[in-house]
Amino acid sequence: MNDSIREVLMKCWDPIQVQDEPGASDEYDSYIDGVFRLLARGATDSEVAEHLATIERDSMGYSTQAEALLPVARRLKQLVVRGPA
Repeated sequence: MNDSIREVLMKCWDPIQVQDEPGASDEYDSYIDGVFRLLARGATDSEVAEHLATIERDSMGYSTQAEALLPVARRLKQLVVRGPA
């Protein structure tokens, strides 16, 4: 599952645009667990988008609105996630 989340974060989210950088495939790995927990507990699209927007604001200094990240949240929610909430 981590690989699936990693792939979506890298290909669909990628706020710092490193998907084409050699050796950057693990750039967003520190965010996978938080995304996994949200998906496992059945978070809404808006909750997942807000989580990603918060990461962008708090960790990267961007002012991204959660609404702009809804397509990424929807893609993540398409993944089949099972696990503790």
